[in-house]
Amino acid sequence: MYSRGLSTKEPLKLGGNAVQFQAGSVATLATLVGYCGALARGYGDHLDIAIFETLISSIDTRGPALIGYQYSGRVMTRNAPGAARAYPSGTYMVKDGYAQIGHHSLEFFPRALKMLGNPEELSDPAMGTPAGQLDDGLRGIFDAYFLPWCLERTKQEMFFKGQAANVLCGPVNTMADIANDIHFKEREFFVNIS
Repeated sequence: MYSRGLSTKEPLKLGGNAVQFQAGSVATLATLVGYCGALARGYGDHLDIAIFETLISSIDTRGPALIGYQYSGRVMTRNAPGAARAYPSGTYMVKDGYAQIGHHSLEFFPRALKMLGNPEELSDPAMGTPAGQLDDGLRGIFDAYFLPWCLERTKQEMFFKGQAANVLCGPVNTMADIANDIHFKEREFFVNIS
């Protein structure tokens, strides 16, 4: 939690039900391991899953913060809302919902441009530099092109364009999206249990 929220205020929890989903995922895995152990040994175990412990042991943001501290001695800081970060990165509104893009290195930016069709409006080489990725003016130019581009495409269109350009991106699916996903259908992922 330390890395979330304003630096002048108390830390914030992750938005929505992310904490419960993380704890539920860990509890599910622990239950399956316990079940397999019971099958192998002939007796079960008592499982006590604490939400706090599932989060404190999670690699999500905590691991990188601890490793960063170990190597640099610096404590992770909280950035103000809208503070500069590499772009495009995050969750974006598209024609039929939302899609997410992960941006983790400078090698990513040329791929993002390829996904967009290498538009002339975004040809400034400074955009792909470390300083350019943190420049609010250049980010504004990028967003002026990218945000309308997103709104003209569906989640799946953005996903397939990203996939073709080796961009880490994907749809933020609803339950209906998951139930109708072509990959799950082709693999007969969901089955009726009677």
